[in-house]
Amino acid sequence: MKLELIVPNSWNDVSIKRFQEFNKVNELDIPEKQKLIKIISSLCDIEEEQIAKLRMKDLKEVVAEINKLERDSAEKGSLKKIVDFKGKKYGFIPNMSEMTTGEYIDLESTCTADAMNNLHTIMAILYRPLVGKPTKQGQYEIEPYEPTEQKEMEMLDFPMDYSLSAVNFFFRLGLALMSDLNKSMKTMREKHQLKVQ
Repeated sequence: MKLELIVPNSWNDVSIKRFQEFNKVNELDIPEKQKLIKIISSLCDIEEEQIAKLRMKDLKEVVAEINKLERDSAEKGSLKKIVDFKGKKYGFIPNMSEMTTGEYIDLESTCTADAMNNLHTIMAILYRPLVGKPTKQGQYEIEPYEPTEQKEMEMLDFPMDYSLSAVNFFFRLGLALMSDLNKSMKTMREKHQLKVQ
């Protein structure tokens, strides 16, 4: 019997659901070989029993591909504002400063409560279907925020490539804000010291 195994070679080939399974396996306190089998099972969508039928040579190749995937620096990728997902165009919230109260509250509460397991919910807030087509200048509009469990569950199939670009966007934004805050505090301290002398 010939076993066909599809190994993801980029984060675009890995859904949020598969990544969440992968993440749970990585947190398990089990022997490394068992963990490796579970990782291959989750990322390649294959039953663990089937992995035992792989030749060692093939297993090493699969492991090498997964290791490349883990080293793949998705953080180098910039935010993907408009993406194709399930035959539709989706857009990242076009203007964060115009986020609604509902979007903000849901995003904040979802991010603080086990963000990795809620990644599909976070992406359902941040990425929504486009309304119309983008303008020549790249401006676009997304559907109004109306959260449903069905929309969240659909996002379990959302590619991790897009998800990682969004997460990295917020990470870089946070670093920039911290840097600006530190500079501002330093300036305030310097001004305060000058006044005291």
